[in-house]
Amino acid sequence: MPSDIKDLLLNLFFVISLPLIFHFLFEKRFRGIANKQLFTVVCALSIITVVFNPVEFDDGIMYDLRQIPIWLGSLYGGPISSAILITTLLLVRSFFGGDGIVIAMIISVLQLVIVFFFWRRFLNLNTSQKVLTATALTFMSSTGSILLLKFLYDYDTDISITVKYVLVQTIGMTVMSYLFETLTQNIYLREELLRSEKMKVVSHLASSISHEVRNPLTVVRGFIQLLYQEEVPWAKQRDYLKVSMDEIDRADKIIRDYLTFAKPAPEQSACLNLATEIEHSVNVVMPLANLHGVSINMKLFTEYVVGDSAQVQQCIINILKNSIEAMANGGTLDITMNRLNLYHFQIEIADTGTGMSEEQVRRLGEPYFTTKGVKGTGLGMMVVFRIIEALNGSIHVESELNKGTKMIITFSKNYAGSISHEQLTKHVQI
Repeated sequence: MPSDIKDLLLNLFFVISLPLIFHFLFEKRFRGIANKQLFTVVCALSIITVVFNPVEFDDGIMYDLRQIPIWLGSLYGGPISSAILITTLLLVRSFFGGDGIVIAMIISVLQLVIVFFFWRRFLNLNTSQKVLTATALTFMSSTGSILLLKFLYDYDTDISITVKYVLVQTIGMTVMSYLFETLTQNIYLREELLRSEKMKVVSHLASSISHEVRNPLTVVRGFIQLLYQEEVPWAKQRDYLKVSMDEIDRADKIIRDYLTFAKPAPEQSACLNLATEIEHSVNVVMPLANLHGVSINMKLFTEYVVGDSAQVQQCIINILKNSIEAMANGGTLDITMNRLNLYHFQIEIADTGTGMSEEQVRRLGEPYFTTKGVKGTGLGMMVVFRIIEALNGSIHVESELNKGTKMIITFSKNYAGSISHEQLTKHVQI
């Protein structure tokens, strides 16, 4: 490859690399034309880079690919961005002097006029039209510079050099504008997909909660209607009222589960001894364990987390209940705390139940996903994942069908948050 072509391609690399690097590093802030100021700065840096690294051919004329960042920044940024970029070019170009400064001024004025009248129409074009338009404008401005050099100063430029210069700059603009459009569209499509997923989650949650709340309310309404009947024995009335209260409590629990999942953070943070919270949770589920013939073994030690006691207990109870219900014919539930190092510890909750497939493990914690069929809503594990996330912990699930499931919860020894040093010291001393 001739050295002049190599130099032009190196110049093209400078032109393309800066916008692409900024596009990846500052994707959320960049977002194509969403941040015109940042985009203008990127194009200005690209102009400065190529002007200070020109390509010199045998005819003694210095060439650079300034037209690419100027047109790119002007067409997407608008007249103000165009004026800033042109001013940057003329200031930098003035350091070199020579006849080229006059040509740069003439081309720049024409560019500014075109951008002023055509900018908004350009933004409404589709991707193919934008690429073709940007390529055509770059070709015309590059060719125009060569023609002005010929007619104003009677320079006899080599036709092969002219073709190389115009061709590389035009192809570079085609590639750059296409990449820019593609990357920008990918960002918008990804954000649209995230919005769609969020709406899908909300839809599933609404459907699940509506179904689960409506069932107990229907039961309550039916028993209230029975109470309106004449000559209902008092014993029957008490049974009806008890069932109604139980169903209301069930509806309340579903709503609380949903609210726990939706809350951004615990309402009342405190320094909690996890061993104490686990023991309390085990006492709550012990009647259910006895009913299923499940024995619970614990190996605990003192370790602290900052969080809301009710939510931590709810998280542990949900896991324990799922484990117990997975052992309908009895089994063993082991709860073990392990110190990993000075900064991390784990809680392992292992059962000998029915287990889960790899697909079920991957979907665990998703809205509306449950392994219990019509008996479950999927809200319980969503709450678990949300609370553990709020505690700055992580959860890992290991399971095998017909052999059991192990849930491993990892916490960092972090007492930061709303708990003061005095409160923590007092808590630990007690």
